Amino acid sequence: AEQSGDAAMTSWCLVMLSVAVKSRGRYEEAVGLCARAVELALGSPDRAAREHGPFFMYGMALADADRLDDAAHAFRKAADECEELRVAWLLPDIRALSAEVQFLRGDWEAAQPEMEAHVDTAGAQGTLLVVTRMRAYLALMAAARGDRTTASLALAPAASELTSDNPGLGAAIVGYAAAVLAESESQPEAALAILQRFWDS
Repeated sequence: AEQSGDAAMTSWCLVMLSVAVKSRGRYEEAVGLCARAVELALGSPDRAAREHGPFFMYGMALADADRLDDAAHAFRKAADECEELRVAWLLPDIRALSAEVQFLRGDWEAAQPEMEAHVDTAGAQGTLLVVTRMRAYLALMAAARGDRTTASLALAPAASELTSDNPGLGAAIVGYAAAVLAESESQPEAALAILQRFWDS
């Protein structure tokens, strides 16, 4: 791709490669690949590479590498890029993953309304990439407050991930939330079985 001289193609290939190396636990390498993609996109004379959302993928790589402050900055930049380029399709997922970073940093008060809004509008907007993760986080927050009913309702639409032979993005977080909920209901054996299933996979 780099030999082609096509900045958009090369940038996209770099972020896709980052996904592959991240799946093997090579998080800093994934961050480096996304940083290269961002640099290439910003240095390109046209806007095509920027329209593919390299800052969004960079933010995801940084969050997965536990570099949460850097991830928050990358997601803010991704949102700014969408506004500047008038590319709206990525904004819902950017806002959702920004809320995920807030959740991971312990700012649940800020994260919860953003996650609820994403779950409520994801179907209509066609942005289903991270909705399962948002449901799991909402369930975890409710369980932490002792509100098992709300936790169960939040998690119910994602329950199929617990038994799927081909679990999707965020399924492990669903498993963790389900295990927390089971433990809160005095079902430690069920909680352990759920965790073991995702650990083994």
